[in-house]
Amino acid sequence: MQFIKFPKITPSYSTRFQTEIAPFTAQEGDWVVLEKVHGSNASFACDGKEVKLGKRRSFVKDFKQFYRSADFLETHKDRVLGLWADLKDAEHVVIFGELFGGHYGDLKSSVVRVQREVDYCPQHVFYAFDIWVDGEFLNHDTCCALWRKHGFFTRNLCFKGLTRTPSNFPQPATRNQPRFPSGSA
Repeated sequence: MQFIKFPKITPSYSTRFQTEIAPFTAQEGDWVVLEKVHGSNASFACDGKEVKLGKRRSFVKDFKQFYRSADFLETHKDRVLGLWADLKDAEHVVIFGELFGGHYGDLKSSVVRVQREVDYCPQHVFYAFDIWVDGEFLNHDTCCALWRKHGFFTRNLCFKGLTRTPSNFPQPATRNQPRFPSGSA
């Protein structure tokens, strides 16, 4: 199975986005904005027979080096295979997301902390944010239906609209979000 890397996310306000990406996106197509989670890029790749855990640039070979994630892979294997089965005739499916958690205040945790800057929860959580099927990304509504059906964690949309409008979406610091103590969420 080939490793598929998630494309680099370019902020909509950047010059690169305006000159290289925006002209190639459908002006009438939907653009979605999700809440950012500070974790580690992760993915599940599936060909219907095998499920592999990926990190930013490759498949995980040494689970001890990637947050001791062997149990994490086992926890999600049936979900990934179920999602793959729902995508009739799919050969290669990749569920992209973010691995986070592993620490929350004084609570005991049996897993390795993913990031030091934020205390999300004591367990590891996979936050799904996109699905790639045989070279194409699925639309967000289809992704959400599949995630709900198969028990993947995801967040509600912050914004959904035309491609040309996400730069009008307020940045998180200005969205009237509740203030958490430093280092917790």
